[in-house]
Amino acid sequence: MSQKTFGAMAEEAYRVVPTIKPADLQRRQKKEADLLVIDVRDAAFGRHRPDRDYCGAVEICR
Repeated sequence: MSQKTFGAMAEEAYRVVPTIKPADLQRRQKKEADLLVIDVRDAAFGRHRPDRDYCGAVEICR
């Protein structure tokens, strides 16, 4: 049995995990008070840069 590459796993995840653009998120937040946002970005990819932070997101650490 061969192991999946990271790229193959990421591609599979993108097919089933919803993503959202910032403007769409802002609209949904106004309509859905109980909206849960989960931040799964790796810190190495700029998760903690001030221009990319999302206040109120729940972070999932590896």
